[in-house]
Amino acid sequence: MPKYLGIIKIEKESMSGLEVRIITKSSSRKEEVEEWTKLYPDSESLVIECDDITLEFFECFNDISSKSMTGEEKRKAEETYRKFWNDEER
Repeated sequence: MPKYLGIIKIEKESMSGLEVRIITKSSSRKEEVEEWTKLYPDSESLVIECDDITLEFFECFNDISSKSMTGEEKRKAEETYRKFWNDEER
């Protein structure tokens, strides 16, 4: 199964210089990664097909912010949350 990696470069200028951040997101679905890149419209982005070695290399750059969740991921998280709490009430 092919894997896709989205890479975003965020630049922030200040009086002391330039701060550059790299964040990534991987998925087996290219559409999901492309949707994620749209969450950062003022940044440069790149989507590539990659192997496990490349994914491992970029793992420490994974976007873990709440902004990074696509609509589908939010729905899945809400379903899991509801299921968990319904199971706990029993």
